Amino acid sequence: GYGTYDEDLIRQYLTTRECPNVSVLKKMDELVMEQLEKLDDTLSVRDINIHNILKVQPVMFIGGGSELFKEHINRYYRSEVIDNLVVENALMANARGFYEYGIAKFE
Repeated sequence: GYGTYDEDLIRQYLTTRECPNVSVLKKMDELVMEQLEKLDDTLSVRDINIHNILKVQPVMFIGGGSELFKEHINRYYRSEVIDNLVVENALMANARGFYEYGIAKFE
């Protein structure tokens, strides 16, 4: 019932939090939070509870999706030990980590 929205426009709405149709932004927020709940459910099958871990140590999110959903992640996974759960330049974090690992391993 909201029509179709261009991917770039959705990305803009999620990052700037400015959307002419407030109900569209609210629906996007609901959908993202549902996905974070599904992540919790998937991890709980392996006895991993990010909420409990965040009480004693940092958990960091990496990847382009984490940059896009940064506000949602920080809101859903409130941490007592770290303010920002998404690493700086999260899109390239994996590549940088593997590069550093390769340097250390093969030097």
